[in-house]
Amino acid sequence: VGLIYGFITEHLLSMQFQFLQRRPSVPKDGHIVILGLGGVGRRVAGILHQLHLPLVGITNQGPDPTIPPQIPIVQGKIADALGKVNLATAKSVVTVTRDDLDNLEVALMAKQVNPRAHLVIRTFDPGMDAHIAKLFPTTQVLCTNALAAQVFAGAAFGEHILGLFRMGDQTVLVTEYYIEIGDTLCG
Repeated sequence: VGLIYGFITEHLLSMQFQFLQRRPSVPKDGHIVILGLGGVGRRVAGILHQLHLPLVGITNQGPDPTIPPQIPIVQGKIADALGKVNLATAKSVVTVTRDDLDNLEVALMAKQVNPRAHLVIRTFDPGMDAHIAKLFPTTQVLCTNALAAQVFAGAAFGEHILGLFRMGDQTVLVTEYYIEIGDTLCG
């Protein structure tokens, strides 16, 4: 019972200190808007934050203690939140919710407000990403299932895959090789 009270007290105190920390304000221009702060959205926000790029996140859920307090967050309904993130002056809009149609809808709204913004749309349906890419040739449409399949296929070769990135329309897998004497890559 004492341990349970200790855990509850620790959680309540940490929540109280989180409320005291204020997040920074939304950047005025040249920033990246991330819609959806689930698992993928948090990772994207973390990477962009480590690269010291200005960004703002949009979520319809409550405060998440795993998101660094240095990242500005706008909470609420998507349509209302888009009006608060200076969308007209944003550099890029990344939509990574779990719903393909929400991602497409937000991308269309963003394109209407800011035609110069770079759009990145997450999909789960490989057929849908091809159709969206035809409609918006300058938009990056990434199907998480297709990307995961490429990584699994690469890992099946027995190589240690460190990461992946997109270059144009091609996925590049970063792997770790051990080159031995007599290997075709030697020299």
